[in-house]
Amino acid sequence: MVADATYKMQKYRSKFLVNMEKEELLRDVIFFGSSLISQVKNKSDSSIFYKSLVKASASIIEIETKKKFDRKFILKILKAKSSFECNDGIHFQAEAFYFLFKTHFRISNNIN
Repeated sequence: MVADATYKMQKYRSKFLVNMEKEELLRDVIFFGSSLISQVKNKSDSSIFYKSLVKASASIIEIETKKKFDRKFILKILKAKSSFECNDGIHFQAEAFYFLFKTHFRISNNIN
């Protein structure tokens, strides 16, 4: 699992040439978390990892930007797990999930 997450992270970094220091923790958490979500066979365990991933991602952004997410937004993201899955939940779209939260870094903090 960790090897798969590390591979995804390295592939993403080399593809998009991204090296934003404040976003590195978020990116790492999302790629490791999404790798776990993809590896878990039990749907209920997958949901637990997904909820943890959403909460961890939101917390990182709130700490870095010193701004709070609207609770309704977080609840919508928690319910949107299937939006980030394909192949009957076999693959989790980490890139889409990452860009959703990365956008909040840029909007809230004007990071270029």
